Amino acid sequence: MNWIDIACLLFSAVSANHLGLVSAIEDILDRSLIIVNCARCLSFWSVLIFTVATGWNPVEAVAVSFLSAYAATWLQLAMAIIDKQFGKIYDTIYPTTDTADDGAERA
Repeated sequence: MNWIDIACLLFSAVSANHLGLVSAIEDILDRSLIIVNCARCLSFWSVLIFTVATGWNPVEAVAVSFLSAYAATWLQLAMAIIDKQFGKIYDTIYPTTDTADDGAERA
């Protein structure tokens, strides 16, 4: 069992969806990629294909694939939390409010 390969597939599937790569590909192709645009589905199928192709027992392959799909849900949540925190920190460092004088007098 090569768990690092499975973890890499899981992370890649979630990241491709989270960062918008799958959406960009769908826009270019002008069609919806139903299994690919769901991080859980992509995690499940990519891990299942990998494990079966590398000679795993089919029952174990299915179980690990479902585990990967479940883990994808939590990884998506973790990425969303990190994005929100990043946004708060970024807005603190680089405020977006307009501080230029618009010519109006202030009392």
